[in-house]
Amino acid sequence: ALAKLISRNQPGEALQTLQTLRSQHRAPQEIGIYNQLLRSCLSHGSLTQAFRVLDEAQAAHVSPDASTYSMLIDRCVKDGCVPRALELMHEMRACSLSPSLSDFNALLTGCARSHDLERAFDLLREMHAAELKPSRATYRALACTFAAKLQLQLKLKLKLKHQLKLGLKPKLKLIRSFIGERTRSSDTRDW
Repeated sequence: ALAKLISRNQPGEALQTLQTLRSQHRAPQEIGIYNQLLRSCLSHGSLTQAFRVLDEAQAAHVSPDASTYSMLIDRCVKDGCVPRALELMHEMRACSLSPSLSDFNALLTGCARSHDLERAFDLLREMHAAELKPSRATYRALACTFAAKLQLQLKLKLKLKHQLKLGLKPKLKLIRSFIGERTRSSDTRDW
């Protein structure tokens, strides 16, 4: 019944069936079925349901595999939940699973969207330590991260200059943002 609901692409009903099976101590013991349901939940855009599937697998003492984590990391980044995606990568490692190049690239893309250049370089160092060779997608994500960070710094600089030009006293919050952006980025020297 569960496989039929998944194949019909009915993740809500399949999740309810899975919960019922677990309460009857008949939950599937292979991660593959959970990953199929997870994929179905994600294709319907429900990250919440996808995490419920992960919870169900763990409650049934079924260990997630690298594919489980990769799907969740990718979707978290796409939904703008980069901190949660980073947590998933740490959970993945805690389970003795190695993040793939795709996982790192997804996280680097998330860093670009959140203007987090420092975290992007941390991830690049982690990739190197894991002996993963950066791909074109890796370098593209890094370039986007760097460009986004520079664009943010430029906006802050222009706003500060504009306020000074008008003879206005810049807001303390803007000055702190500007100083913070300058001190956090050691790669931008021309101020």
